[in-house]
Amino acid sequence: MGDMFPPRLKKFWDKWNIRGIIILSLFLQTILIFFAPSRKRTANKLFLVLIWSAYLLADWAADYAVGQISDSQEEAVEEHDKTRELLAFWSPFLLLHLGGPDTITALALEDNELWDRHLFSLVCQAVATVYVILLSTPNRLLTPTVIMLFGGVIKYFERTTALFSASLDKFKESMLNDPDPGANYAKLMEEYAAKMDMNIPTEVVFVEDPEKGREGNTPVKPNDDLTNLQVVQYAFKYFNIFKGLIVDLIFTNKQRDESRKFFDSLSPEEALGIIEVELSLIYESLFTKAEILHNLTGSVFRVIALACLVSSLCLFTLKNEAKYYDGFDVALTYALLLCGIALDSIALLTFCVSDWTIATLRSLKEDPDEKDPWAWGDGFLNWILGFRTIRWKGCECFVDGHEVTKKRHEVLDGNCMFRRWSEYVHAYNLIGYCLKIRPKRIHPTKGLLHCFTTPCSFGTRQFCNWIHRTLSNLCNCNCSNRPVNFIRQQFVRLINKVLETFDLKELVEELRFTNSDRLTKELWRFIFEQVKHKHRFAEDPESATSISSARGDWTLNETSSKTTEGGPDHAKLLTYVTEKDYDQSILIWHIATELLYQIPI
Repeated sequence: MGDMFPPRLKKFWDKWNIRGIIILSLFLQTILIFFAPSRKRTANKLFLVLIWSAYLLADWAADYAVGQISDSQEEAVEEHDKTRELLAFWSPFLLLHLGGPDTITALALEDNELWDRHLFSLVCQAVATVYVILLSTPNRLLTPTVIMLFGGVIKYFERTTALFSASLDKFKESMLNDPDPGANYAKLMEEYAAKMDMNIPTEVVFVEDPEKGREGNTPVKPNDDLTNLQVVQYAFKYFNIFKGLIVDLIFTNKQRDESRKFFDSLSPEEALGIIEVELSLIYESLFTKAEILHNLTGSVFRVIALACLVSSLCLFTLKNEAKYYDGFDVALTYALLLCGIALDSIALLTFCVSDWTIATLRSLKEDPDEKDPWAWGDGFLNWILGFRTIRWKGCECFVDGHEVTKKRHEVLDGNCMFRRWSEYVHAYNLIGYCLKIRPKRIHPTKGLLHCFTTPCSFGTRQFCNWIHRTLSNLCNCNCSNRPVNFIRQQFVRLINKVLETFDLKELVEELRFTNSDRLTKELWRFIFEQVKHKHRFAEDPESATSISSARGDWTLNETSSKTTEGGPDHAKLLTYVTEKDYDQSILIWHIATELLYQIPI
């Protein structure tokens, strides 16, 4: 097999395969730490594909490099003796890379369930790295190598722990408190068991909680508008309560009533700010290392890992080992050390100014209007959080696709570097899909990320359209030549088979016909006021379930009761809503909405 390749090519591969894969691994780590936080801030498919590719390639590159270094260390070639020490020094960096950045640990919830696989991989990779280091002895770089090994194990252990804590079973377990029946429970049960043994009539009476249904005197929010810091504080409070929705926990009446009263007192803009912070915190707890870093153990581990990088850099520099090794190898070693320190420093800075850290340092007061001796620092925290606050921008839009009359809406337009979510609402028009009509964005906004992704999106959409046109032309063309016609049919069948096998057909259709548009202030206010209006009727679980499961009949009945005319029409419409399956009712409302939207007012 070796004779198939020229000696020069084989020599080039032997020298650069490990170095090239290490450079690739470092490059992928840089991409992830800078771009992975934007995963929750953008809805662009191509950008998400970039994150997905970098995430998968990062693990592969580190695993492959460790294996290649292990193989090279076993070769007893004299000319490689000097590089073995550096190769052994590089191997702990790959453990560091397998630990990944703080900004992403999983792509989907299912990835968190594979924490045991990562634990097994941690053990195997650590053993392989120790084996590589032992093969390199005697080694002038043994001390910094061992220090880096310790730091690499810490980083990979952080990722494994983050996956474990975000797994659904552990996530649910972390929210379940130990039952507290009270101080007299044991004595009560002893008396109850004794009386039952003596056949004495015994009855357990449940007393209603005297506080249930009683309104508290403490205000649920300050009398003034919420500051940026207070928005984060309240969001962190309700995040710790309602993150149990992910694992189907049941909440108490007190928690439900308190949250309802609180959101009743909010303006639509304040409610949107709190909700977006809550969703951002849920994302961080499930898909990043935030959950484990915001405790004492995680913070200590982070400081130790950074100290390992700094001390290894100092030892490598002070020993002046550069004269023993190739100049490029020394430069690559410095790049690994300096980039590792820089990336960890960026991660530490991001950690310090995150919503989670700020909410932890400045916890919410029981009385919102109480004087706080530490309030002098709130101005600085409000200034930091001001970069992430909700921003609205006036945007002109067409009333419909045919008229040139323009209407001005206020839409969300936060900076892509600081916003907490994409601020887009996705839409899919079934009628437009059937007619093969490409959707158009109603509120076009230009941002930094938009300028970067627009050319890529345009190219991808043009490529998808070219595939669609080519297949359509091949399917519709008439050819009298039977062999050519047979080849054409087989080619079309093959292309369709490939697209269906890899689920690319749905992806192509999604890119062509799914539209996204900015959330408007008018739409959000309507949604919020409707939710506030309906929740006043949800006084018990049964009524709440009835409202939540309504398919439009609740609104039709309410509208009918407010009008004196059109009663029979409402009754006729109800039969098409309540007597249909759920999926059929969704299609009916979808078509009705589109038809009414297209009717000129």
